[in-house]
Amino acid sequence: MESVRWMTTLPARCYLEIVVITAPELLSIWTAVEWVIRIGAIIMIPAHRAPAATRSWLLLIFFLPIPGILLFFVIGSTRFPAWRARRFVELHAFFVKSSGSLAAYRPELGAATSISQLAAALGFMPATIGNNVDFIDDYDTVITCLVADIDAATRSVHLLVYIFADDVV
Repeated sequence: MESVRWMTTLPARCYLEIVVITAPELLSIWTAVEWVIRIGAIIMIPAHRAPAATRSWLLLIFFLPIPGILLFFVIGSTRFPAWRARRFVELHAFFVKSSGSLAAYRPELGAATSISQLAAALGFMPATIGNNVDFIDDYDTVITCLVADIDAATRSVHLLVYIFADDVV
């Protein structure tokens, strides 16, 4: 690095040192910063993440270190922010009140009671009567039923679809 000294005309006789960085030195610094980010990511990112998420973050940061690490710091955290944790604590009373008002609509589940209790403990809402689930393993039957249900709707249609795996039913 070159340094240039320049004396000002201020009364205290201050000296100002200007550091001039040349292009090859800037490139070396940039490369060093990129490699520090890559090595740091290998240490920091795998903690508390699924293998697929870890692989995706590491690939992004390996190929685009600066934008990748900035994006990681913005959306890559596995922890809830403090404001979101406070919101869940504040909403707990609402969930207890709401689930209490649904007590009259609880079905007799028999052997599936433990599953219903687990779902209520995780989601704070109990199972209620009036719900129906059909497991259809034939594509043509799915489309036929979907079209019939949409045609029978009087106001709106809400679809919720889960695709777990392409395997034998």
